[in-house]
Amino acid sequence: MIFIGQNNHGKSNILSGLMFFFGQVSLDYLDFNGDSNELFVEITFDSLDESDRTTFHKYVTSSNTICVRKGAVKGSGFEYHGYVEVPDEDWLKEESIGTYLRRDEAAGLPLAHHLPETGRITKEAFREAQERYIEEHRDELTFNYQLESGPFLGAKNVAKSIFGEVYFIPSVKKASEDFSTKANTGFNELYSRVMSKISEANPEFQDAKTKITALMRVLNKTTEEGEDNTERPPELAAFEESLQEELDNWNAIIDVEVTPPNIDDILRVGKWRFLKS
Repeated sequence: MIFIGQNNHGKSNILSGLMFFFGQVSLDYLDFNGDSNELFVEITFDSLDESDRTTFHKYVTSSNTICVRKGAVKGSGFEYHGYVEVPDEDWLKEESIGTYLRRDEAAGLPLAHHLPETGRITKEAFREAQERYIEEHRDELTFNYQLESGPFLGAKNVAKSIFGEVYFIPSVKKASEDFSTKANTGFNELYSRVMSKISEANPEFQDAKTKITALMRVLNKTTEEGEDNTERPPELAAFEESLQEELDNWNAIIDVEVTPPNIDDILRVGKWRFLKS
């Protein structure tokens, strides 16, 4: 998708709205329209995979989409809410479940054959019966598409890569600015994302992590079990002793402990020099 338009006509606002939804930018008072105290951004997701449909089955529409709103109140926080398809029939509405938990009340409903034949009817059992009936008769039912009043189920995942990620790389006058190792640039974010994927799947990467961790453990006085480390290099012990002799005059004690580095951090942008052209 390409946005074309004159300066100061809203292109960046659309991108800012997307980044606000995914938690990558915070709000400013100027983001609110005039005297309004509220704002929101709604995004519709399509091309859902099986994991999406399972995780957010409550919100999946008959057209295989999900619509989520992130709203904010001035001076307060923000909330995610999802749109749900609510059947017109009262006995198929989630908020009406409590009305039909008595067996004599539920016996005459079209979904009765989906309920347990014996025992108490629980809310969960009735909810499952509703879902199964709706799935079987979706083409025969009518729905109202409305915003739920409660919080979006899975809200913590909305901005955590479940539906992908947004990377905003603005135009720059100098390539060196975007490849800066000291700034949080788009290039740094993309590169870090690639390195994260490599660390999860690449066997050589995993092997390197294991070897570096093992190497660092050799340098410490004790093992993970708290026993004396007999493999510790004598040079390190001698270095520690010489420091201790100096610190004895200060009534201080020193122990040298080495924490294994995170190989992901070693390979992050800022530790390497990149050729730019």
